[in-house]
Amino acid sequence: MVRRTKSSGGSAGALQGALLAKDAGRRDALKRLSKSSAAKPRPRNDLLPRLRLVERDPASLSTPTRNVRKSDPAHVREVANSITALGFTIPVLIDDAGAIVDGAIRVAAAKELGLSSIPCVVADHLTLSERKLLRLAVNRLQEKGGWDLHELRLEVEELILDEAPIEVSGFESFEIDAILTDLSLGAVEEGPLAPAADARSVARLGDVFVLGPHRVICGDARDKATLSRLMAGDRARFIFTDQPYNVRIAGHVTSGDHREFSMASGEMTDTQFREFNKGWIEASVEHLCEGGVLGTFIDWRGLGSVTAAAEDVGVSQLNLIVWAKTNAGMGSLYRSQHELLPLFKKGVAPHKNNIDLGRKGRWRSNLWTFPGASTVGSDAQRGLQHHPTVKPVAMLEEALRDLTDRGEIVLDPFLGSGSTLIAAEKTGRICLGIEIDPLYVDVILRRFASVIGRQAVLEETGEAFSAVEERRACETIEGREPLNAPALADKT
Repeated sequence: MVRRTKSSGGSAGALQGALLAKDAGRRDALKRLSKSSAAKPRPRNDLLPRLRLVERDPASLSTPTRNVRKSDPAHVREVANSITALGFTIPVLIDDAGAIVDGAIRVAAAKELGLSSIPCVVADHLTLSERKLLRLAVNRLQEKGGWDLHELRLEVEELILDEAPIEVSGFESFEIDAILTDLSLGAVEEGPLAPAADARSVARLGDVFVLGPHRVICGDARDKATLSRLMAGDRARFIFTDQPYNVRIAGHVTSGDHREFSMASGEMTDTQFREFNKGWIEASVEHLCEGGVLGTFIDWRGLGSVTAAAEDVGVSQLNLIVWAKTNAGMGSLYRSQHELLPLFKKGVAPHKNNIDLGRKGRWRSNLWTFPGASTVGSDAQRGLQHHPTVKPVAMLEEALRDLTDRGEIVLDPFLGSGSTLIAAEKTGRICLGIEIDPLYVDVILRRFASVIGRQAVLEETGEAFSAVEERRACETIEGREPLNAPALADKT
């Protein structure tokens, strides 16, 4: 006979306790399973019901008595645009009485387009409660899950390269901008230096160069004929430029060996500078759409002159942007660490607003903090090799996203080294630019080819820039035509 010891009794008790706990856990699991099974709908016998595809007049279909999803005319128009581009490819789900189960917006769009017949799928195998459940499910379940932004960006980029009408996808312009925005600093530009004082130009006054959708003309921003030739009847949404400040470059703007500007480089009196500003603003605003915005960088010395000239022309001030640089530049009493960007609006029509107080996914203020040309590694410093007052391309890109949509025109009357052109190309806008100095036109075209990888074409002959350069070099060798930049007319 085995005598039970205290220890063996303890082991038996521990085992019994473990078994009881296991049984309790099993019973709890069964309860949970029972509750889960009760909550889940029993699978239908007809998981693949025979559905009928029919054609119906959209006017004969009835909308649900209780619309749980709101709609607005803008949404209906977007769907109508999509149908126009891609066809009516998603049938409307209806019951046997012609009541809409899913697709009320598509039906409204079909009515707006004047369609007399649209494809419908008849779901006559569902009860009234099941139809209500299905209506909720198709509206709610499609909202589940997030976007893979990397894959979405690749998809959008491919569609844009294919020149597909991306706007019919339902994404708005500011959303496409956000999807495509590259948060990296970008590659360092490796391009030509700013032209030397004794350099010879390829471009000549009056030349128009085409760079895909963009155009650059060598001419005077105050000359209305030059503007008309460049714009060719189109209107800009945004005039965005970095005008000359009427300050000498040497010793005031940069300590580097940069060529002085062709005009307004410190030689004008205050009166002459105001007339200069009035001239180019007036000529440019003629080609600005109603509600369009004009913005020009300027320093504290020239702000009053620009504002007065804009008032003379009749555009109203919209805001004043301050570009706060991370490092200070040249200066005497105080070293300069900011530049100003007054914004003006034409007419009374509303201006483009892709910020909308942050409701469109962008938080912006009138203080823009971007590194200037004195900051090591900034894209403005890299651009300093091209131009003495270059602006960060990333800053210009943000401004274009704020005030324009993709495909709209940005006019730059003082294109300089072409930073606005680069920003427009990167954001899907169209840049129409003017530069009076043929040597800087050369810089613009070479820089665009270096950064973007496309050569400019001379509009008059259809020649690539490299071919124009070779031909005009031969003309010089033969003594028929010099390449030096021609004397610029003094229109002050």
